[in-house]
Amino acid sequence: MLRTILFTLTLTIGGLISTAVAQTDEFNLDQTYFIASDGTIHLQSDEAEVQIISSDRQDIRVVVHYKLTVRGITFGRSNQFEMIVEERNGNLDIREKDRNFGSSGMIGMSDEEYTIDIEIPRDVNLDIKGDDGEYQITGIDGYIHMDADDSDAQISDVNGDDFSFSLDDGDLVLDGGNGRLRIQADDGDIQIHNGNFSEIDVDSDDSDIEITSDLYDDGAYRVDIDDADFTFNISGGGGEFDIRHDDSDISTSREFENIRDDEDYSVFKLMGGSAKVTIRSDDGDINLRVF
Repeated sequence: MLRTILFTLTLTIGGLISTAVAQTDEFNLDQTYFIASDGTIHLQSDEAEVQIISSDRQDIRVVVHYKLTVRGITFGRSNQFEMIVEERNGNLDIREKDRNFGSSGMIGMSDEEYTIDIEIPRDVNLDIKGDDGEYQITGIDGYIHMDADDSDAQISDVNGDDFSFSLDDGDLVLDGGNGRLRIQADDGDIQIHNGNFSEIDVDSDDSDIEITSDLYDDGAYRVDIDDADFTFNISGGGGEFDIRHDDSDISTSREFENIRDDEDYSVFKLMGGSAKVTIRSDDGDINLRVF
C-alpha cells in the first residue's frame, strides 16, 4: 500500500510562525470603469505582464490576475497583494496597494503569475510607471508617458502627438507617433518606426537607438549620447545636421552633403527642408540615412 504523508514543520522565529507547506496569495479583478473622452489612465505596477488595447467601447475594462505560490519555509508577516482602482475627475488610477514586508522572508521556491489586461477607447491617454514589467500597447490616439526600469515595451498603431519614455535596462519598439518624442534610456535597445515627429529629444548612455521619422522645417531635433550607437532614418524633409563628436564614427547615405569635417565637429546638409538637427556623441557610431 502506497501512503502519502505530508509533513508540516512549524518553527517559532522571534514570536512569528513559519510553516513548511505551500502557501498562496491570490487576487482577481474584472470590472468596468468610467473615463472621460480625453481622460488619462495612471497605471503603477511592478513585475507585471501588461496588455493595453483599444476597442469600440466607451468605458474601460480592467482585468487583473495575481497569484503567488510559495513552497518552503516563510517567516514574518506581509500584506496580501491588492490592486486599487479609483475614478478621479474623469481619469482612472490603477495602482498596487503598498505592502509592508518588514522582516519577512522565505526559504524555498516561489511561483508568481501577474497579468493586467486593459481595454480602452482609442482617445485615452496613458501615464505608466513600473519596474521589471512587459508592456504590449496597441491602438492609442492619446499621449503615452512611460517611466519604467528593467522593462520591455512594444507599442503599435498609435497616433498621438506626445510620447515620453524613461527606461533603464529595457527595450522599446514604437511604431507610429506624431508631435513630440522624448527618450531617456540607459543600456537599452530603442527602435522607433514610421514616426512623424516635429520634436525629438534623446538622452542616452550605452544604448542602441534607431529612429525613423520625417523632418519638419520648424522642428527641433536633439540627440545626446554616450557610448551609444544612433541611426537616424529620414523618411521625409531635410535640413542641417550639426554633429559634435569624440571617438565616434559617422556614416551617411549619398544624399547627405558633408559641408564641414573637423576632428570633433561635422556638419551635413540634406536637401528637402530646413530642419535643424543637433547631435552630441561620445564613443558611439552615428548613421544618417534617407529612408
